[in-house]
Amino acid sequence: MVPQQCLAQFMANGYSEEEHSAPFLDIEQAFADMPVDEDSEEGNSGREEAPPA
Repeated sequence: MVPQQCLAQFMANGYSEEEHSAPFLDIEQAFADMPVDEDSEEGNSGREEAPPA
């Protein structure tokens, strides 16, 4: 189930965001709030490159 469907189901069941906030539903905002790691490069799989010999 995608976040929008979850939120729609919550609201259909009478839950309001004020009463029952569900921050995990706002994925885009969570990504926007993540700190930017300036050392990482796009496409980096997380492995360190070996230094030149």
